[in-house]
Amino acid sequence: MVSAAGAAVGTLAGCTVFALGTYYLQTHMELPLKFGWYPDVILDEVKVSIQLSTLNEENYVGITLDSIVSQPLYKKYHPENIEFILIDSYSEDRTVEIAKEYVDRVIYAPRGLFTARNIGAKSTDPTSL
Repeated sequence: MVSAAGAAVGTLAGCTVFALGTYYLQTHMELPLKFGWYPDVILDEVKVSIQLSTLNEENYVGITLDSIVSQPLYKKYHPENIEFILIDSYSEDRTVEIAKEYVDRVIYAPRGLFTARNIGAKSTDPTSL
């Protein structure tokens, strides 16, 4: 049998844990991102390949691609150090048409996420990440 005082202490402890967890997230994740308290990333000597696999993603591909190309690192290092590849599984909608204005090239692959990823990995520069 739990007393009212015991239940209150348990609830208070739970609230304290939640508050501490929220504080930790704010100080260790949100604030560093907000104020730029993270190390600069330098890609001068690194090549990166961004590969996006799609199949009939007409409703979402534009938003996704906008998000990627608006990133500061992408703007700074594309096209010298970053290549952007769309791996499409023969979409029957406007996915490829929408994506062509964002990506460097389009590769077609049979259906299947892992198949598309493998084909994308094989078609990129071996020195890229």
